[in-house]
Amino acid sequence: MPIRGGAARRLTNGRSWNLFPRYSPDGRSIAFASDRAGSFDIWVMDRQGAALERITTARIPLSENYYRPAWSADGTRLFAVAEGDGFPNQLVALDRLGGRQLSGMERHPGRVCVRACRSRCS
Repeated sequence: MPIRGGAARRLTNGRSWNLFPRYSPDGRSIAFASDRAGSFDIWVMDRQGAALERITTARIPLSENYYRPAWSADGTRLFAVAEGDGFPNQLVALDRLGGRQLSGMERHPGRVCVRACRSRCS
């Protein structure tokens, strides 16, 4: 729906579930979770619904899924929750360029730990 009001326009199509949409800080892109590739992954499209880009690639044998994308303040990174069989839910940081996982983070009550350096929690 345009910010000034008016008629709503569908940005996605098909039978997939498209969840948790989040606008980028500059308002040009929308990140969302979708199962259009079999498991839930994080996808980004422009605000017109074009230029669809898959940011994560879930590992099917682990029943891995990515949910709840959130943008960094500068819009260059995305964060998401990863979950799957045999490992605890993790907060992951994703580089928008190439979709590689930059770091895995584990949530503990009251703090977040970077997996690569467990002793450094904030």
